[in-house]
Amino acid sequence: MKKIIFFCLLALVQFCTAQNIGIGTTNPSAYGHGGNNRLLEINNPAVGGDVQSHLILSSGGTGGSLGGITWAGTSLASGEKRTGYIGNLLEGVSGSKLTFYNKNTSGSLVERLTLNSLGYLGIGINNPNTALTFASTLGRKINLYTGSLGNVGMGVYANEFRIHSDYPNADITFGYENTAGVFTERMRVRGSGAVSFNGNAGSPGQVLVNNGAGLPQWSSGLPKTYHTTLPADFYWGANTGGAINLPGFSITVILPATSRVNVSVQVNYAISNCFACGNLGRGITLKRNSGNVRGAAYYGPQDDSEFQISNFSELLPPGTYTYTVDASRVFQSYDIMYRGGNTIYNSYMTIQVFPE
Repeated sequence: MKKIIFFCLLALVQFCTAQNIGIGTTNPSAYGHGGNNRLLEINNPAVGGDVQSHLILSSGGTGGSLGGITWAGTSLASGEKRTGYIGNLLEGVSGSKLTFYNKNTSGSLVERLTLNSLGYLGIGINNPNTALTFASTLGRKINLYTGSLGNVGMGVYANEFRIHSDYPNADITFGYENTAGVFTERMRVRGSGAVSFNGNAGSPGQVLVNNGAGLPQWSSGLPKTYHTTLPADFYWGANTGGAINLPGFSITVILPATSRVNVSVQVNYAISNCFACGNLGRGITLKRNSGNVRGAAYYGPQDDSEFQISNFSELLPPGTYTYTVDASRVFQSYDIMYRGGNTIYNSYMTIQVFPE
């Protein structure tokens, strides 16, 4: 009986060696694979949903490798016979990772792809620490489109992260896209090096100005600040009244384009020989081009104090504008000293110009 079983097994081995193997089919097929094939086909002839066939590699192992699928070229002249391998390794207490190998041009079997137990995929690296991790090598990393003149993609070079298009007329854009596929552009970098924001590339000679949390804006020039002070204490003697221009309080601005002009004025003063004078009718007036009153401050306290015009603002077309400050008072028999020439009580005017 043992001899009969032995010869039957020997015949089966010879049949499996020389022929294809079908499980669930008597006619295993290569389904279009060309060449000289030997097949193992597992066929489930049932129809309907969840009709499945499985190739299961099981093991009683508790650590390390649980096996895999290997491709080998038995007729290769020398060296490594394996040409490809997919392996499964236990990782940690309950996780596992899949590894993918193939032969490099030197004939060595090397790991190319790793999917670890956290779902992180490593390309050229076997310990990925993010959803997609590349090997720490310099050069091209991702090719998104292969054109006839170049590639669209990303790369890492010495102290440089590179994003590139494939030819000089191709642009790179930044923005956001909704679930319907509608893209809103916020920034564009052209192959020529020109930059546009929100579809606006600006005009020759303009510069880009930060707008806080809003979109940056093209401007005909950078913001400018002008400042002047009262060079020394200025006395306005007794028994006089009316208005007088404060010395040094004159600033001329030239606007090449429409601009916003912000003006702040502070004038410190002291009064002598006047006690409980009441409302003295005193104050300051900010003027543009001599006649246009742009702001005023009146009726400070009776003794030492200050007049302030804070952050007066106006939008002006291109042109030349001169801002001056006049002091005024009703006729009184007292002196007024407008303080200047020191850092404690100095009087000043500051103008800021913001091109639109």
